Amino acid sequence: MPLARISPSVKVFVFTMMRFVITALALMVLVVPVLLGVLGAILPAFGYLPPLGGLGFGVQPFIEFFNMPGINRAISLSLITGILATVISTLLALLLPGLLYGNRLFGMMRQYLAPMLSLPHVTVAVGLLFLLQPSGWLIRLISPWLTGWDRPPVFGPMGGIVQDPYGIGLMIGLIAKEVPFLVLLVLAALSQINTRPLLTLGRSLGYGPMASWIYLIVPALWVRLRLPIVIVLVFSLSVVDMALVLTPSTASPLAVRLLWLYQDADLAMRFVASAAAVVQIAVVVFAFLLGWILVKILSGFGRSLAFTGHRFTHPSLAVFKPVLVVMALLPTALAALGLVAAGLWSVSGRWRFPSAWPDVFTMRHWAGVFSGLGDVLLTTLYLGASVSALAVVMVMLWLSQKPSKTLTMAENSIYLPLLLPQAGFLFGVQIMLLWFGLDGTWLALIWAHLLFVLPYVWLSLAPSWRSFNPQWTMLAASLGSSPFNRFLRVRLPIMTLPVLTSFAVGFSVSAALYLPTVFASNGRITTLTVEAVTLAEGSSRSPLGVATGLQMMLPLVIFILATSLARRRYKQFSYFR
Repeated sequence: MPLARISPSVKVFVFTMMRFVITALALMVLVVPVLLGVLGAILPAFGYLPPLGGLGFGVQPFIEFFNMPGINRAISLSLITGILATVISTLLALLLPGLLYGNRLFGMMRQYLAPMLSLPHVTVAVGLLFLLQPSGWLIRLISPWLTGWDRPPVFGPMGGIVQDPYGIGLMIGLIAKEVPFLVLLVLAALSQINTRPLLTLGRSLGYGPMASWIYLIVPALWVRLRLPIVIVLVFSLSVVDMALVLTPSTASPLAVRLLWLYQDADLAMRFVASAAAVVQIAVVVFAFLLGWILVKILSGFGRSLAFTGHRFTHPSLAVFKPVLVVMALLPTALAALGLVAAGLWSVSGRWRFPSAWPDVFTMRHWAGVFSGLGDVLLTTLYLGASVSALAVVMVMLWLSQKPSKTLTMAENSIYLPLLLPQAGFLFGVQIMLLWFGLDGTWLALIWAHLLFVLPYVWLSLAPSWRSFNPQWTMLAASLGSSPFNRFLRVRLPIMTLPVLTSFAVGFSVSAALYLPTVFASNGRITTLTVEAVTLAEGSSRSPLGVATGLQMMLPLVIFILATSLARRRYKQFSYFR
């Protein structure tokens, strides 16, 4: 039946019921399973898992876990790399725009850093692996004319910059991904702050540009960035895919050890794995407390500097400006250079060390894409598109409701999956999927991805949706248009750009998910990220370069298509007229 023949009252009723159902469904999809997943990890950690014969409660799983060799080192490595990467990324993201404000580079930051957001974390990790390992492209570029090396060097116990036992390569990878994310959030937050008048006021009082930025702008930014920084901290403490690529198997962080325990063929190890999941949650809580203490210390230090009138005008401080800019951009630049190296490996036939370029270029690795990776590519495309579309529809219908206290409380629960370490509740979720007979199905995989895609779609779409000028819909209402028609013919066409952008963001998040894919699919459904991690653990570089290239191109193509479609936003909805 054409839309014009449907009664306006029926449209209003259907639209209202759809919004109510979507809100209730979102809560059921996000909150209840996550809480049940946490419970499903805690109970086996204390010995209770009836299907495996655990009918009592005790602490034996924790005893077995802490008696495993290298566990203390794994926990300390997770804490050190996660906290340091988050602190460094946050400081660089807060200070870099201040150092470049008013400079031509300030306007270029968004264009330079935005493409990094579309790249999966494992893609950046593989790029750094190709670039910085002892036989990587960086060593080849400076050998033998500078180093004298005609063979890959051996760095002793340090092990090099990547796959080192101290997590240096992992921290570089995390910083390379998180600095662009936080900087772009800083740029978005600056649009909500009267930046220029505040900086002018600070300079009129005798403070330099940096002092004015730190005293007047950073506190306002911090209020708006606390939640994203917490999300970054949780991810850095529990990252698995990057750690599998950038840390050695003999010195892996806690999250990787946890995954190995879950994948152990001995089902009795599931109790120990659950204990590890509880420890992973405890590590995150401990990091929260350390972060809270650090913020208090830095706040007190900043207030003392402000009270004493410190202006950061000493000549020696001018040296730190280019140093900080280089520190902020170097990890991202290394990651970009690493992606070039991955592209070279994908078209290399023979590449002997220490040659800077392949001896032979060939496209035979790409020629076999659809025979080797075709199904994986299509799976990633279908999965990302379906999950992103579902998340966008749910967020739009949710945001179309009138604000209320109940709705605000429900909105806050959207971030719950991002505030918990993935391995801390995904094992419990897997048990729930087994109970319902959904383990390894497409439905389970779509739901597992939706847990993490929906919050990011919300973050990218909600601010633009709520800043929409209601006068446009009021004008349509005065002309007799129903709420349903006002949504389809007025609001949705105007909001096409944010909607398509949030779809592209959701797709890139889905394409990057590793651990949810492994747990929900139970190894039966493979995506490009899972395939890239598997290839990275092997020794064949050319297929890994091809998989990395596909990972780069797929989200980028989606972003380009979203931008192109947004330019024709009014024509896209002409059939509703």
